[in-house]
Amino acid sequence: MSHISIKHNFIFIHVPKNAGVTILKCLNPSVSDIVKIQDIRDRLGAERTGWDDNHYLYKTTISTIRMPDSGVSEILDNNPTVFGVIRNPYKRMVSLYYHRLRKPQYNEPKDNQCLEKGFEHWLLNTTHRSDHILTKKNQLDWFDGADNPQIIKHEDLNENWLRGVSNTTQPYNFGQHNISNKDHSQYLGMHTPKTIEHIKQYFDRDIQWGGYEDFNGVY
Repeated sequence: MSHISIKHNFIFIHVPKNAGVTILKCLNPSVSDIVKIQDIRDRLGAERTGWDDNHYLYKTTISTIRMPDSGVSEILDNNPTVFGVIRNPYKRMVSLYYHRLRKPQYNEPKDNQCLEKGFEHWLLNTTHRSDHILTKKNQLDWFDGADNPQIIKHEDLNENWLRGVSNTTQPYNFGQHNISNKDHSQYLGMHTPKTIEHIKQYFDRDIQWGGYEDFNGVY
């Protein structure tokens, strides 16, 4: 769900499972010209990859903006603010797992069978069209190529930051943004030695950037 606004001169890079719904609920009422990158690609007949649909990386977002007849290429002349959120990868993977469990109708039968075997089995073995990449791809990868992206930790997300990066004066109110109603404080307890090693291996950039290496869950 990466979005742009020419009027407010921003590019919002939505990394999956990082408060994107909450941010858009705040932006939509006050940013009248907000445009979804996926809508541009669909209108121009661009190919869907199957894994990053609606959650495009910065490089794909920029290439879409530059497409002939995109209608939004002028934003690149104004040095837009690029912003997004990065989350503790240990918690983010549990959040993604629960997200898939909530929406079995969008999974293949083999995906639901994998999920039924528990968090560890899913994380280490998923072949889901998106998750086989999302479970191994650093969040910082979404911002590669951007000049000075304004990235905030999920746990530090606040209304003042959003007003600043979206170049608005709207008095945002995040309210309740835990749409799954799960107790996030319990997420670290879902991990096993195998899942911890998996995340250390594949999310090394995120761990170093956010200082998440001091995992002190149940091990």
